[in-house]
Amino acid sequence: MRIVHVIDSGGFYGAESMLTQLTKEQIVLGHSVLVFSIGTIGEVEKKIEHALHLADVDVKRWRMSAIPTPTNVKEMLGFLNNLGCDVVHSHGYKGNILLGALPKRCRNFALISTLHGYTKHPLISKMTLYQFVDKLMLARIDAVALVSEAMTATIRIIGNRHNVHVVPNGIEDINLEESVPNEPLSQNAGNDTLTIGALGRLSKEKNFSLLLRAMPDVLKRFPKAKLVIHGEGPQRSELNVLIKKLGLSSCVRILPYTSDVLGFLERIDVYVNCSTTEGMPISLLEAMRSRKLIVATDIPGNRALLGSVDQIGGLCALDKQSLSGSICKVWSASVDVHAEQMRLYRSEFLKQYTSRVMAKRYDELYKGAMINFENRS
Repeated sequence: MRIVHVIDSGGFYGAESMLTQLTKEQIVLGHSVLVFSIGTIGEVEKKIEHALHLADVDVKRWRMSAIPTPTNVKEMLGFLNNLGCDVVHSHGYKGNILLGALPKRCRNFALISTLHGYTKHPLISKMTLYQFVDKLMLARIDAVALVSEAMTATIRIIGNRHNVHVVPNGIEDINLEESVPNEPLSQNAGNDTLTIGALGRLSKEKNFSLLLRAMPDVLKRFPKAKLVIHGEGPQRSELNVLIKKLGLSSCVRILPYTSDVLGFLERIDVYVNCSTTEGMPISLLEAMRSRKLIVATDIPGNRALLGSVDQIGGLCALDKQSLSGSICKVWSASVDVHAEQMRLYRSEFLKQYTSRVMAKRYDELYKGAMINFENRS
């Protein structure tokens, strides 16, 4: 198949990671793949464009007005039609709106969209409007992929829901034996030398302020505990102020975004996802792949991923007592309990969430969408 992915990326987070992994696997499976990367006029190379270049994935940098004009849309459609692609796969509201608004007769390819999840915004805001229009356009797209089963209950697509499917995110499998010991990774189980880690955009929905507020209670139980957060975003200053207010400056660090996730995970004992909302959190997949102990807020996206394999009490309510309690409970368990929990996470990852499994699921979705598109009236 000739596949073109469309994305307007603002960083390198879950959607970008998923797209990079998917394109690499699709090439291995023998498909012809191009990523059509939208940006504004004058915008330099984006992080995802750089990552795709390193992965030997073809990228077409496409720069247009911040508010696309009819000419922009016409040129974009002309480029895609002339490629002779079988499938155009959109990742985000800009591609959905620009291409979904067009009558099917204007395009000669099946149109797919992956909905990675919506974040909450004020009722009257530009992003809320974009999300509303996006939901309208999704009903016009040949097939829509939700990245977790939990999203089927939380995302309300306006119009046709027969085109909605679930395709969980996946990430590349790696040979852990080359980088981590065969034995359980928590040889210090229950000791004060606890290192907690978290990854993600420093934004409201990632809820890192909750993790900071839980740390004083964790320190009462484990006085030498440390917390390391990697990420960039608008809440950095606010979080740094909270660290000082809580007296955590000696044991909490907020570091820049890191591409060395595997190395980061090797250096921590417990990985925490404290989000208020998630589609399919890539960081949790990375933690499962690396056999890490996990604590995560009990929201639909996290529960869909961990609910069947959390045997140690890692899922917790959205309050600081529950979060600190789960961290302490998980770390206090025995080495044998840790080893079994790690085995379960790794096993579930291999069965359900590798990038190869994801790519094969998208193959089936593409084939069905192409048939439906060819049979359009």
